[in-house]
Amino acid sequence: MSQVQSGILPEHCRAAIWIEANVKGDVNALREASKVFIDKLATFQTQFPDAQLGAVVAFWQ
Repeated sequence: MSQVQSGILPEHCRAAIWIEANVKGDVNALREASKVFIDKLATFQTQFPDAQLGAVVAFWQ
């Protein structure tokens, strides 16, 4: 049985979205998609500097 540790929501955040997934198959595609996600987050942080946008991404194996 695995133990799950949720992402920690910083105090300034009013909301969060949690997604849980079981990844099988092309791990390289996941790596590339993670890079795209980080790039998009950086774009949103630039567009909305007062929104204090952030993300927690974690993997376990």
